[in-house]
Parts: sequence; C-alpha cells; structure tokens
Amino acid sequence: MHRRALRHLTASVGIGLLLAGSAACGTGAASSDDTLVFAAIPSEEEDNPRQSYQKVVERLEEATGKKVEVKQTTNYNGVIEGLKSGTVDIGVLGPFSYVLAKKVGAKISPVAVLAEDKKQPTYLSYGITQGDNKDVKSIKDFEGKKVCFGDPASTSSYLFPRAGLKDNDIDPDKDVKPVMAGAHDLSILSVKSGKCDVGFAADTYVEHTMPEKGRIKKGDIKVVWRSVPIPESPIAVRNDLPKKVRNQISSTLVDELNKDWLVKSGECKDAESCVVASDAAYWGYLPIEDKDYAPIRRVCAVTKDKQCEGEEA
Repeated sequence: MHRRALRHLTASVGIGLLLAGSAACGTGAASSDDTLVFAAIPSEEEDNPRQSYQKVVERLEEATGKKVEVKQTTNYNGVIEGLKSGTVDIGVLGPFSYVLAKKVGAKISPVAVLAEDKKQPTYLSYGITQGDNKDVKSIKDFEGKKVCFGDPASTSSYLFPRAGLKDNDIDPDKDVKPVMAGAHDLSILSVKSGKCDVGFAADTYVEHTMPEKGRIKKGDIKVVWRSVPIPESPIAVRNDLPKKVRNQISSTLVDELNKDWLVKSGECKDAESCVVASDAAYWGYLPIEDKDYAPIRRVCAVTKDKQCEGEEA
C-alpha cells in the first residue's frame, strides 16, 4: 500500500461509531501525574502502534519526564472517547474525526501533523472520468451522469465531492445517478471500466497507488476537478493537561521530530534510513491549528450530510 493510502481508509468515522461508546478504548481513571496516555489505531503495516510511534514516544518521555503509555484502539471512536473522557491525553485522529470529536464535546486542540515534506500538509479530492471521454471537461458536466463515490464515511471520496457538486448547482442526490463503489480504488476502476461515467477519489490513489500497482496506466483516467486542499490527520491533546506539558508536547513534535533535526542531533545516520513515525517516507511533524480544519466544517455546512451530525455531550 502506498504510504499515504492508509490515511484515506481511516481518515473519517461515521457518527454512529463516534457515539457508540468507549468500549474500543476502555474506561477508567484519567492518566496519573507521571504518565501520559497516547492512543492510535494500528497501521496496516504494523499491528502495534508503539512500534510505529516508537521515536515519538521516546522523545515525549524525554521532554516531559513522564512515562508515555501507548494504547491501541481498533478505530477512531476509541481515540475520541478516550480524549473526551480523560483516559487518553494524546491522540492520533483523522481530519474528519477530529472535527466530529470537537462537535461531540471533546476538549482538545490539534498540535502537529505528520507530513511527507516541509510543505503545508494537505491532500485533494479528484473528480475523474475516462481518459478519452470528450464529453466531460469539468465537474459541471457531471450532471445527469452515473457518478461513483467511494465510501459514505470518506472525506475525499464522498463529503468533499458532494460539496463540489453543490457548489456547481448540482444536487448530488437528484441531478446525478449516485453509485457507492465502496472505496477509492473501486471508484477509479468503475470509471475506468465504464460502470460509472465519472467518479471521485483521493489524489494519491489516482497519482500513485493505482498506477504503482499496475491497476491503471497513463491515459486510462483524466482529472477534471480538484477540491480545495484538505487538511491531513492531526495529533491532538487534551486542553486540561497542564499548559507546561501541552507546550512540551507540541514543541517536541514540531521542533525535534523531523528528519533534519534527528540527523543533525545524531539520532539518525541519514534521512533515508530515519523513521520519524509509521513510515520512513514521512519527513516529520509540522504545526497545525484548529482553524486549518475550517474546510471540513464548511463542507459539513454545505452538504448537511448525516456523517457530520453530532450531539454535544
């Protein structure tokens, strides 16, 4: 799997999961004064998130003087419920699940986001059609067409596309023939085969994942619409942690957990072999703020989709 593909599989969570309770993360007392609880779901490549975030854990322990306990959850519901209840102090969330977490009452702030380079960490939703389709030149031409979406809980293959259609005066329920392909790759393949006239998928699937797997070749697909930049997945911390600890967490992530600093400090031999978190392809962490997730809130306001619904606890 391409290094960014997993993000699109786990970047969002339906409100039914979010409100389903805290069984995935467990309940109990908040972390002690000498311990911080870090929660993440395992990546496809790693069954144990402590392995994926080993360097993060080590640096946070050194900076704060506290033990960092890694708690594995099966989905973002566990991270959200833990942050909300106080049994988790630091959590890795998807961009959409972060917005939903705030909506249902989690008192948290995003402090850093893992990026592949030093540029602003964002990605795009693509509107696509067959490479030789001369009748579709832009999203305005999607009206009346059979349109493939990915999954209803997906940020970039469902929510942002629906907003894009509405922004172009196309009702995504009445003015097109919607087809739920089930995933980004299936949406792309359905467009390629002609099962759908047009469709939506995340940029990395169109540009990297599917070509690298040999499932599409140059000319099979053309991009006719690009969304506004979508923010990447944040690490969030509970607001009621001591200010000193919150500052230590954010400064450590942003200032020290990147390949440049780790090589300069001698913790890594070279950038190629240095693994900051999850995958050697990532450069490191960049700062992120709550306002950076305004595009997701706007999409929810435009679409009024049920995925965006929440209940303040």
